[in-house]
Amino acid sequence: MRLALKKRLLLGFFIICCLFAIPLSIFAPTEIMDTFASSDSIKIISYNIHYGMSLKKQPALDQILSFLKSSDSDIIFLQEVDRKTFRSYFQNQPEYIAKKLSMDYMYTPTQNMIAGQTGNMILSRYPIVASEEYTLSFDKYPRKLQKAVIQAPSGDLAVFNTHLDLSRSIRKEQIDEILKILEETKEPFVLAGDMNAPDPSELYKLSSLAIDTGKAMKKETLPTFINKKYISRIDYIFTSKNISLQSYEVPTLNLSDHEPVIIEIQ
Repeated sequence: MRLALKKRLLLGFFIICCLFAIPLSIFAPTEIMDTFASSDSIKIISYNIHYGMSLKKQPALDQILSFLKSSDSDIIFLQEVDRKTFRSYFQNQPEYIAKKLSMDYMYTPTQNMIAGQTGNMILSRYPIVASEEYTLSFDKYPRKLQKAVIQAPSGDLAVFNTHLDLSRSIRKEQIDEILKILEETKEPFVLAGDMNAPDPSELYKLSSLAIDTGKAMKKETLPTFINKKYISRIDYIFTSKNISLQSYEVPTLNLSDHEPVIIEIQ
């Protein structure tokens, strides 16, 4: 009996020692890798909404919002968003858009009109935990770069939204300014907006830090701007090189003088 008891005690002691020998790291949560990745995809749209007016100068904001809502997007970049201007019937578009889409938002006025303002807007399904705006070089009309840090499922994501100048020489300065800001950005990032650059070589410098999503998906020939003078791709979404790109598309809506650019990242 005493021998059997001793064997049981020794066996119990051996089991306890084995348990303590197991590395605690297997019970710890997995660390987020340097590459921004998630089991859930994130859908992103960039869209110059032309003050919510169609090419026929008819109100189209509600139609645009119906599309944005049905797209089930997580992050939306908008350019040419009016706040209480005459041409937009004095509507507070940023508040109206955010309420209709039920998203967190950041609005940055870029130009004061005779009445009201126009500017750019970032909307997010995830919380916006920090925001900042930068004044860029400009010719006739002020231009700005928005930055928002978004608490995405896989960690913080920095998103930038802009609308560059009509002058090529000024755009060159603006791109250099944006590049310096991106170089100082620690988080994975997305840069989007109306770049007003029909010649993609103007944006070549950005390739040192970012991926042109249209080019990466071999869809750079899809136009985003159509008028009587020319058809061109001037709306872009760039991502930092540590983001996994899943898809890219430019649907034809004819609700603005631009078409939306849509990507999915994971």
